[in-house]
Amino acid sequence: GGIAVATVLFVSPQAGDNLDRLRALVSGHDGVTAGASGWQVGPSGKLLARFAARDGYCLRKALVPALDLLNGQARLPKMWSL
Repeated sequence: GGIAVATVLFVSPQAGDNLDRLRALVSGHDGVTAGASGWQVGPSGKLLARFAARDGYCLRKALVPALDLLNGQARLPKMWSL
């Protein structure tokens, strides 16, 4: 039933350090079904998060905190602000 979807792939040697926090951030948003998984391939860790939401606003409310976590000190573009 979701009309807005997003997939986020994060590749970093420290990716595994963020999995539990990412799972906590993507869960519990009204109108959003989301999940996250992680795995290690050689020295690089990988995180994958998928989102399906009833509309774009709900999607952004769940997606922006996840991107902030994975983006570290870098800021998201101003147009992504809610």
